[in-house]
Amino acid sequence: KPLDYSKWAKTIDVISWDSYPDPMKDTSPMANAFTHDLMRSLKSKPFIMMEQAPNQVNWRSINPNKKPGEMEAYSMQCIAHGGFGVMFFQWRQSLKGAEKFHSGMIPHGGVNTRTFKEVCSLGEQLTQIKPIEYKADVAILMDYDCWWALEYEPGPSSKMKYMDRIREYYSYFYDQNIPVDIVFDDSNLCCYDYLIVPNLYMMKSPDKLQEYVQNGGQLVMGPFSGIVDESDTVFSDGYMSPLEDVFGLKVVGYNVLADLVSISSDLIGQNWQDEIDVDNAEILYVYESGYNTDQAAVTKHKYGKGTSYYIGTSFVNIKPVLDRIISVTSIDSPQNVEVILMENTYILINHNDEKKEVHLDNFIEPILLEAYEYRII
Repeated sequence: KPLDYSKWAKTIDVISWDSYPDPMKDTSPMANAFTHDLMRSLKSKPFIMMEQAPNQVNWRSINPNKKPGEMEAYSMQCIAHGGFGVMFFQWRQSLKGAEKFHSGMIPHGGVNTRTFKEVCSLGEQLTQIKPIEYKADVAILMDYDCWWALEYEPGPSSKMKYMDRIREYYSYFYDQNIPVDIVFDDSNLCCYDYLIVPNLYMMKSPDKLQEYVQNGGQLVMGPFSGIVDESDTVFSDGYMSPLEDVFGLKVVGYNVLADLVSISSDLIGQNWQDEIDVDNAEILYVYESGYNTDQAAVTKHKYGKGTSYYIGTSFVNIKPVLDRIISVTSIDSPQNVEVILMENTYILINHNDEKKEVHLDNFIEPILLEAYEYRII
């Protein structure tokens, strides 16, 4: 958050990052995948995972060991998301100092340990893998100015966190095994079928978004967007006023939700509710409880050659909504089993500590993956 990576990347030749997913969180594989996609997208080039722990770290309150195969699974995740190098901290585990209990490629126990054998096995595997050329038809817009502006002052709600909104939408594509690029305010958008904008509190380039939809793009925008301009000044003509024609609606206010609200099709909204006056947009979902009953929650509007969707709340489960909107190739798999298809090659990664079966359309028999197993087909 303190640094705008999209601007910094312009002065850097090679992008790298340090990956330390928490093995105690079920969301860690998704969060790690997002950062890989962010790093690759910064220059639209392969990147390096410069650091990861061969086994456990030493700086969390509880530091469990990585289970057998877990380090290799996370390493392959880097390659599958467009990385071209996997590195570690540290080579030989320190004998003293603050990081003596941070694992090393050669642990205190020496070369006859599981950790060192797994590092050697990974090295052998990496020599046999060709770099992956990553291609995505979906982009998620990330804007650091928007992030800072949204969170630098109190209110209206501490639950309106920028990265929470980003991950809410990104997790849908991760679960559906749909490749995603991360784009920025100055990115070229013409090659993407869908542009996902989870939040655009600070709207700096409305003309660019208008042109994207006009030329055939599918724009999906989340709540509390289009509030201020690039100088953090509220739009005098009203919220979302620069894109009213594109979305076919006006956002006249908002409601910070203290309780859950019912939405049509048995969906549930939480934390936030934009108050929408529909002009000529089609209403996809309405509120069925609260004082905004029967008002629009999600809308659709044809504009030029494209379509815009406005999602005015945060859903407890956004999957049914995006299932109705997104029409690109997806691949079914169990939770936290990644299936990435690039250049007629499947990369399957099981991030679970138990066996999982994957059913692929082109294969007669299901593919059985052991705990933390990866496979390239």
